[in-house]
Order: sequence, then C-alpha cells, then structure tokens
Amino acid sequence: MSEFPDQALLKQRHQLREMAQGFRPARILLTCVELGIFKVLKDGPANAGQAAAIDADLRGTELLLNAAAALGLLDKSADRFS
Repeated sequence: MSEFPDQALLKQRHQLREMAQGFRPARILLTCVELGIFKVLKDGPANAGQAAAIDADLRGTELLLNAAAALGLLDKSADRFS
C-alpha cells in the first residue's frame, strides 16, 4: 500500500526535525569545549559575566550556559554555573 502524498511529506518533516534536534546537543557541547567554558568553570561556580572572560558576547555566553545546563552538562544554581 503506497503512502498518500501528505503522509510522505509528514514523514520527511519528522525525519528533518529529528536530525536537527540530534545536532543541537552535540553543537552545544562542542561550542562549550571550543570556547573553553569547562576550563573557566573548573575552579568553581561562575555567573555568565565571569564565564564571558573567554572573550565571548555576554548574552551569547548566558544562552550557551543555560543550554548546557538544560542538557545536564552544567549545574545551575541561581545565576551561577558549575
């Protein structure tokens, strides 16, 4: 039995969504490594401003740290990451 065009399109969209969602966690981890986030935090908890000492944009750093915390790569307490 062949799929209806709408079902085929939905299947393709689902596959693309799965690929995109699988890429995000890897990209977040890789970016943390590339920017040295884990090295900055090895001495103790820091807020986004302190972690931005890596010469990255403060808002971008905060978004990255929150994404890493959401993935369980970092712990977050109040505004401090470890």
